[in-house]
Amino acid sequence: MKLNLSIKTKLFILIFTLLTQPLTAQARDSLAALRADMEATTANLQAQIAALQEGGAAAIQYNIGDTGPAGGIVFFVDFSGAHGLEAAPEDQGEASWGCNGIYIPKAVRHEVGTGAQNTMDILEDCSEIGIAAEIAHNYMLNGFNGWFLPSVDELYLLYLTRSVVGGFGNGRYWSSTGVSDSLTSTIDFVSGDQFLRNKDNHHTNVRAIRAF
Repeated sequence: MKLNLSIKTKLFILIFTLLTQPLTAQARDSLAALRADMEATTANLQAQIAALQEGGAAAIQYNIGDTGPAGGIVFFVDFSGAHGLEAAPEDQGEASWGCNGIYIPKAVRHEVGTGAQNTMDILEDCSEIGIAAEIAHNYMLNGFNGWFLPSVDELYLLYLTRSVVGGFGNGRYWSSTGVSDSLTSTIDFVSGDQFLRNKDNHHTNVRAIRAF
């Protein structure tokens, strides 16, 4: 940023005064005034730089149906529009929920924002291979990991936007929300109804989602 004319003029006066006579009260006043102007200019410049940096680093705004950061389909965004959930563009097949007869007390959350932790809790307490949570957790799209099995509330949001996301089959989809040692919440993607299903049912669909 260029100094304005008044600052240039004051700087010239100060230099001329210093070269032609000893430092006087007037010179000291001019120096103090120049310093104040320089500080004000610097503060203004710093504010402009900060504003430019903030604008340049502004988060991308997403809408439902957009392609998400990992290449999935956005099906939920928060009030900021910068954060939300994206779904894999296709199912990951069918699988059992796993560990029928074993209650996993930590994997019972149902709210939006809890599916990822449910998934980790399932994998921590259930060592079966090829279960729904493992399939979702291992899913990779465009080099992005961090996918998980949705909580039942997240799954319902996915049902509500199924025509936008696309690729869904008929029948029920697993959530990561456990209910008991043998039952888990599912949602029927034809009716939107929530059902409890036995954990060892192998004919239940898996669709991974990811937070951003």
